[in-house]
Amino acid sequence: MLGFVADTVIMFTTQLLFFIFGYLFFMLQLFSNYEIHQRGVQVLFAVTFTMSLSMFELIIFEILGFMDLSSRLFHWKLNLYFALLLLIVVLPMYMSYTVLNSLKDPKAAKTDGPLLFSLMGGLLLLLLEDRGSLSHS
Repeated sequence: MLGFVADTVIMFTTQLLFFIFGYLFFMLQLFSNYEIHQRGVQVLFAVTFTMSLSMFELIIFEILGFMDLSSRLFHWKLNLYFALLLLIVVLPMYMSYTVLNSLKDPKAAKTDGPLLFSLMGGLLLLLLEDRGSLSHS
């Protein structure tokens, strides 16, 4: 059990460092000459960057045999499910929110966009479940 706790501390510490690095990279390197006023864009970039580097880190840990096998599997699943949630639900909802927020009707921006993309994500999950892609065989 101590191995799992130590592995989890290592993973979350490196993810925190990756997040800080991704945020600073976004602010200082990518958009140093532009002003990005939306804090959500900065945070979502850093979170996506963190998930990508965490999966790369897990690949390296897999090759080197670092961490316990069960904790590596747990962190693989956790990272993959969180990345899917981010890519299928969070990013499209935020993109629809920002696009509709730039339109004239503020009520449509707050209700129609996220609702539309939530329904599309739910439909996608139903289709995947119907095909058996999400079933545990």
